[in-house]
Amino acid sequence: MDAGRMGTHGGPGHPGRRGPLPPGRTRASENISAAEVEAVLSLHPAVRTAACIPVPDPMRGEEVKAYVELKPDGPATDEAAVHRFVNERLARFKVPRYIEFVAASMLPSGESFLSNSPMWRKA
Repeated sequence: MDAGRMGTHGGPGHPGRRGPLPPGRTRASENISAAEVEAVLSLHPAVRTAACIPVPDPMRGEEVKAYVELKPDGPATDEAAVHRFVNERLARFKVPRYIEFVAASMLPSGESFLSNSPMWRKA
C-alpha cells in the first residue's frame, strides 16, 4: 500500500517532504486523497507529474494546491485548461484551488505527499 508522503510548503514553487502519511485526509469534512488528485492531473496530455499539498484557507481551514510539471514536448496549456480537465474528472471539492507550474527539480521524485498540518493528521 502506498502511504504517500508528508510535505511542507517551502515557499513559491518549493514543496518539501518529510515522511510517510496515510493517503486519505479530510478537508472541511470532505475526504481527499492526494494520490487520486495527482493521478487525475497526470492524465492531462501536457502534464508529466504532479504533487498536491494543503495550503491555509480562512473558510475551510485548508485548500488543495497542486504543483504540476509539464512535459517538455507536450501541448501548450495553462492553469484554466488544467482546472477544466480535472473538474471534468473529479468531484468539485477535490479539484485543486491553486495550480502552480514548476520545473522537474522542484517536485519530490513523483511521489504523493501531504503537509503535516493538524487538519490533515488523524487524531
